[in-house]
Amino acid sequence: MRRTELLQEVRKMRFEEACGGWQERRPTQEEAARMPSDEGMRTEAPYRERYEGWNVKHFHGFYRREHGGRRGCTWVKRTLRRAGLVAKAPGRGKHRRRLSRPRRGAVPRAAAGREGSAVG
Repeated sequence: MRRTELLQEVRKMRFEEACGGWQERRPTQEEAARMPSDEGMRTEAPYRERYEGWNVKHFHGFYRREHGGRRGCTWVKRTLRRAGLVAKAPGRGKHRRRLSRPRRGAVPRAAAGREGSAVG
């Protein structure tokens, strides 16, 4: 084995050693879809018992602090929506939609400073 090949192998081994556990922290999309339902139940139970009617952002903070939750706010929101505990927020009104405005091109400058003018 030549020196360059040896160094490349060592570098590859060090990289795998350093970053080997990096991918193990977060589940893949397939794993997330197949997560055990007990975690969902642990999320739904406190909401049903104590936090009924709270918005998801507020509940999520208490869920993480007091109930040891480790999931994100979006995951909690989806779980509570699937269980029928939280309704989806109503859509925004038509008056909030932005009007399509004509695109502005280059703004023509004044004639000052051009060829043949008295300025400049």
